[in-house]
Formats: sequence, C-alpha cells, structure tokens
Amino acid sequence: MNKINTILLLSGALLAACHSMSNPPNKPIGDYYGKIYSSGEDQEAKTALTLDGNRIGGDYYFVEEAQKARGTLSKCQRSHRQLVCQWKDKYGQGKLEMTFNQSFNQFTGEWTTAGDDNRYHWSGKRADLKQ
Repeated sequence: MNKINTILLLSGALLAACHSMSNPPNKPIGDYYGKIYSSGEDQEAKTALTLDGNRIGGDYYFVEEAQKARGTLSKCQRSHRQLVCQWKDKYGQGKLEMTFNQSFNQFTGEWTTAGDDNRYHWSGKRADLKQ
C-alpha cells in the first residue's frame, strides 16, 4: 500500500470516528426534523435532544402561522428505544412518548396533555439524514 492510499484510509477512518462521536450510537441525542400536530394539522418542527451527564432533555420548536412556537423537554426517562419526556410551551404542558428506530436516527411519537385522552402526532428524523 502506498502512502497516498494509507493517508486516504486513515482520513476516512478519522472522519467516520468524528461522525460517530457527533451522533452517538444507541442514544436518542441530536437534532431531529419532522412534524408536530398542532392547530388541526402537522406543523414543521425541530426537536433537539441533549445529554447533560446522564440526563436527557432538550427543546423544540414548530412553525405555526409563520412563527416559531418554542418549548422545552424535561424529566426524560429512557427504556431501550422508548423515551418519555415532559413537554412545556406557551400552549401548555404534557407528556411526549417517543419510539426510536434501532439506529436512533428517527422517531415517531405522540403527545398528550393532562386530563385529555387525545393523542397527537410528533415525529423526527436526525438532522444529518434530512433531505
């Protein structure tokens, strides 16, 4: 193997290592773009999940009437590929239940509010997979 091939091989390995560090495997961490059901229809949304020590939390926004409605995610509890968080924004608060695919690069979920049996759509796909 010549030097150029060795350099290319090492560069590719370094890039792969950096990518996996920025998108940890088997963890629901990162920026996810998708939809949140609000005001009678799915709205464009971004859900950002972060890890602080061993606690998962985050924030989100969805676009409604050409404005961003922002909120927070807290008290998240993970069980395998399931993540349950408390959401809170200017409209209220409630529970978000997310189920991730095996590689944690996308999720489907439902949100509810206290005292309401209705369940509403919330989804996302990791930002590096966004088309």
